[in-house]
Amino acid sequence: YPGACLYMNTSWVESHRPLVRRVAAALVRSLRYIAGHSAEDLARLAPPPARDDAADYVAALRESKAGFTADGAMPPQGPETAMRVLTVADRAVRGKRIDLARTWTGEFVADVR
Repeated sequence: YPGACLYMNTSWVESHRPLVRRVAAALVRSLRYIAGHSAEDLARLAPPPARDDAADYVAALRESKAGFTADGAMPPQGPETAMRVLTVADRAVRGKRIDLARTWTGEFVADVR
């Protein structure tokens, strides 16, 4: 399931492309950092409340790291998976016919170096 993603109105994206590009780049760089560091390294960066039970927190980080891509790219099945979840979780989406090709783009992630 694509969890680390950015949700924005298309009209806003179109009118703020440079800002969207910078935000997407920051997300990709963060994902690369997460992929390149151990759960212990990441836990050391967390604020103190998250470290009250350090062993459990590190274990949770270790398990959740697998759910993120290092390059920020949406897996091919990601939009369809997200749509299936939204049709169950969001009444505004339920029963609607949505053209997924018009609702997401990998354009900004592809530009990150």
